Amino acid sequence: MAVTRRSSIALVLFAVLAATATMLSLQSCSDNGGGGASSGLVRVDIPDKDGKMQAFFLEPALDNPTRFKGLSGRTTIDDDGGMIFVFTNSAVRKFVMRDCPIPMDIVYIDTGGRVIAAHAMVPEDPKGENESSDDYENRLKRYSSRFATELVIELQAGMIQKLGLEEGDVLKVHGLKDLQARAK
Repeated sequence: MAVTRRSSIALVLFAVLAATATMLSLQSCSDNGGGGASSGLVRVDIPDKDGKMQAFFLEPALDNPTRFKGLSGRTTIDDDGGMIFVFTNSAVRKFVMRDCPIPMDIVYIDTGGRVIAAHAMVPEDPKGENESSDDYENRLKRYSSRFATELVIELQAGMIQKLGLEEGDVLKVHGLKDLQARAK
């Protein structure tokens, strides 16, 4: 009888462990807002020239210090990487290449994912030794959204051209409502 009871307990434990493992694997495959992105990254699907969606996994910039720093100082951006900036209000945005040693592309989108402006940004000369912070900031080229937006994406340089991305194209930002709720 003891062997049967132990076997029953072992079977019950095995069944519970198997059910738990199944639930965890199903949860990790579902679109829980991240769209399959690694923890902390935001999946954004962007159409290519053929209309086929390409997945990008972007770092979120949800507060002022992170938005101000952006991708400054980076020497590489992954082919499917970059950053998504989420603001708490809609306004005309102007980004600069502050302390950015590599070129990058910037895409302004509305909350429906529609591209409203896109630019290829080029590195600026670094702040001069005798240059004030104000003089440095004032000489940086501004890349404008032209229309009010609360969403901005930075990608590897040349990605706009490679994808054939144009104004009016529609991107899908996975978990957008969650990002907007977390933005400060």
